[in-house]
Amino acid sequence: NRWTPTQPNTNIPSAIGDATYNIPKSDRYIEDASYTRIKNISLAYVFPKDLISKWKLGGAKIYVSGYNLFTFTNYSGFDPESSTDVDVRGGVDLATFPEQKIYTVGLDISF
Repeated sequence: NRWTPTQPNTNIPSAIGDATYNIPKSDRYIEDASYTRIKNISLAYVFPKDLISKWKLGGAKIYVSGYNLFTFTNYSGFDPESSTDVDVRGGVDLATFPEQKIYTVGLDISF
């Protein structure tokens, strides 16, 4: 049911293109890519001096952090930020992989 010269009354664009992914421009594929993202969270606990003095330590801290943890969106692609290469492709999402989630756990001890 795509557009052809003999069938111009349709909302499905024509199949003009070739094997090199030359997809014709159409507003059919435009969608809202607004989002809210929790990008970076860090939590740390510094042990009290009276507790670490029993272990003969100058200081101790334990920490956890996360990067790119949550994205809230109705966007149907992998990542609403994946089509930021506007100069080259005009904001077309080429199904690039989203940013990785990174988790870090650490212990900082001084003597």
